[in-house]
Amino acid sequence: MKPLLSILRSKWLWGIGLAFFVLFICFCCTFPTRTPAMNPTIKQFVQEHTPGSEIDLFNGKDLSGWDIHGFGKWSVKDGVLSAKRGIGYLSTQYSEFEDIIISVQIRISAKGNSGVFFRAQHPGLGFRPWPVGYEAQVDNHDAKNLTGSLYDRVSAVKQYAKDDEWFDMRIAVIGANIKIQVNGETVVDATDSSFSKGFIALQAHDVFSRVEYRNIKLSIPD
Repeated sequence: MKPLLSILRSKWLWGIGLAFFVLFICFCCTFPTRTPAMNPTIKQFVQEHTPGSEIDLFNGKDLSGWDIHGFGKWSVKDGVLSAKRGIGYLSTQYSEFEDIIISVQIRISAKGNSGVFFRAQHPGLGFRPWPVGYEAQVDNHDAKNLTGSLYDRVSAVKQYAKDDEWFDMRIAVIGANIKIQVNGETVVDATDSSFSKGFIALQAHDVFSRVEYRNIKLSIPD
């Protein structure tokens, strides 16, 4: 009788564990739809490299041109890309960006944390949940790395963004020069040659942060 009870108890525990796992996947993961033509279009745009030209990296409808990494609940509604309930990142499928200008509008929750990665590479094996590369910080409460800082490299000296309000961020990376602007104010103007090319990524920092992105555009420097 005891062996039978042990078997039943074991199956019961496995059933509960499986149910929790399924709930976790549904709660924290994204199952996106995409338009296959988006990535080739971006690749062609970058390779043509026409000075002053511009293209949308986000079509306002779905996650076309992007890949999900880690656990983050990414969704699209009314032209807004949102991330919540997870740790990970959303990366462009095209991964050879070099000299570019990124323009984006961002809204971060109270005490939320996120970032825009560029010239980034996947972290490989290990415990790091985010890319390796440059990061333009999105955090209005990190005194060392306020919004607009080149994370852990050049710190912003003033706060130009507010929680729960849309703000503009512009990142220009040309050669070794990196310039980050927040709401039209230059926050970082630095020289750094650590990374030469890579993908663009948006960060899902933690389960308590909610961040929204819209009007994500890429342009080629004049």
